[in-house]
Amino acid sequence: NQDFALWGERVAEIGARGGFPVVDLLPAFRAGGDPAALYWREDSHCRAAGYRLIGVGASSALAALGSAAGLPAGERLDR
Repeated sequence: NQDFALWGERVAEIGARGGFPVVDLLPAFRAGGDPAALYWREDSHCRAAGYRLIGVGASSALAALGSAAGLPAGERLDR
């Protein structure tokens, strides 16, 4: 009966205190459709679609952070 959304909030708070960004992908997984297509129920490891979601979500978030820091824009990976 854990609220996994709280984990993202807690880690974001730690990141804010430490001055580093945190990318919470739980909302993307919840919106990602059929959980069985995203990860293995038996051991929670991702399937290919879940790893793609992680890659696209993380790279998009990090690209936005880089733009905010004045770094040059890279190639988009979410196509």
